[in-house]
Amino acid sequence: LDIAQRLNLLSLMQPREGISVDGINALFAGGQPSSIGLSEQTAFRHFLVSLRSQANTATATTFDATVNNHTHLLNEAETVLRSLASRGVSGQGRDFLDIVSANRGALEVLLETRGAMLRRYWDTI
Repeated sequence: LDIAQRLNLLSLMQPREGISVDGINALFAGGQPSSIGLSEQTAFRHFLVSLRSQANTATATTFDATVNNHTHLLNEAETVLRSLASRGVSGQGRDFLDIVSANRGALEVLLETRGAMLRRYWDTI
């Protein structure tokens, strides 16, 4: 985070509005993130809140809309992660960049093997 902050890229890593845990906003307030003293408990709580937010927005009204949303999110994540990586900011093996293509492949397999059934029964699932 410190490297991202020094390169004025930290805003790309800021959580979306509505995903907030006390103490996390201080990381993005302008100071050096490593000097904030974020506790492991707060970091884990932020992870859980982020995960819950993602799960709550994972489905749309139709199967195709859901797949399109996930595809858009994968594209958006890949763009941001590649932009950060090109400037030397990486998650040191903890980011999502290495598995974007695996997720795209999983969506394609799901479309091919279960797409018709999921389209038919989406509103009853």
